[in-house]
Amino acid sequence: MNDVIVPEGWTYNEGGLNAKVKGGYAFKSSGFKKEGILLIKISNISNYKTSNSDRDVYLPAEYLSKFVNFKLNENDFLIAMSGATTGKIGLVKKEHSPSLLNQRVGKFEIINPDKLDNKFLFYSFDSTKIMKKILDNAASSAQPNVSPSFLESIKILLPPLPEQQKIADILSKVDEQIAQTEAIIDHTQRVKQGLLQQLFIRGIGHTRFKRTEIGEIPVSWDVVQLGEVFSHRKEPGISDLPVISVTMKNGLVERHTLDRRVVSSILVNRMISVIDFHNTKI
Repeated sequence: MNDVIVPEGWTYNEGGLNAKVKGGYAFKSSGFKKEGILLIKISNISNYKTSNSDRDVYLPAEYLSKFVNFKLNENDFLIAMSGATTGKIGLVKKEHSPSLLNQRVGKFEIINPDKLDNKFLFYSFDSTKIMKKILDNAASSAQPNVSPSFLESIKILLPPLPEQQKIADILSKVDEQIAQTEAIIDHTQRVKQGLLQQLFIRGIGHTRFKRTEIGEIPVSWDVVQLGEVFSHRKEPGISDLPVISVTMKNGLVERHTLDRRVVSSILVNRMISVIDFHNTKI
């Protein structure tokens, strides 16, 4: 181990992760239903939590007692163990509890809860250094995958349990704020799209409309082809003018701004930059 300075009372998990990684079960498609208990697949892990998708699969309720070893509860820590998104992690949401664990998805089970907090472990894995270790290991085979034994061998820094819980609580609150902000942004985008559709078809203050091939428009408006109102120019760049890119969300923007991270992401950075308890060589 390299010489590093860590807070007093913090240690490395030299003897292992203090957690076991259990793989899911290969449920037969003959048991799939349109409703019932959600089967958590890799596609159901998104944005650090479980989610629904258009490919959801359900199983009969009696499977919860029949396959009790693969039952999932709220805040269980999951990881994608194979495929293009190997290493993707997430916690089971309340609305997906209980659910069942599919093959190729791993679940971390804490061996000694007096020494390791489940959410602290989750946030420990949400770090650049540990995720790089996972991806490097996954890339060493033709089909990306990681084994339970490899995941269990990963070294992390362990504060005393009360401090683990405080750190996890801080990061949970940050995630809640991020989710609320994203919900506001999504709602605002929907409102904007509705306004765009209304304004570009109905205009403002018009009372008389006419029918056209694109629908009703104000009588004073015309329908034209784009080629009638502008022409395409292709010429060498001019050094003193900005380079413009077209984006789906923000329309025309200066290209250099596309390399900038979203302000909320810089500010928060999932609080890792603030806590910085991974800023050591493991």
